[in-house]
Amino acid sequence: LWETAPSETMLGINVLAAPLFAAEDVLVGSLGLVGSVQFVRDPPDAAMLAALQDAAAEISARLGSERYRASGGTKSRQ
Repeated sequence: LWETAPSETMLGINVLAAPLFAAEDVLVGSLGLVGSVQFVRDPPDAAMLAALQDAAAEISARLGSERYRASGGTKSRQ
């Protein structure tokens, strides 16, 4: 579960973001990394994506969601 937005708001800037869920898989926010398109690539670097998803999964679990665990830590965009 992730998305990128290269140069959508400002030329040369990208964001890699993952959703945050609470109990009953209610979307409550997102966690993102913002940087130059040369460092935050599209598609993202596997290590950067894994770190972001691990953090989003941990935050979501603390908020009562099992969404990331149920999806097996999916690397899909949706």
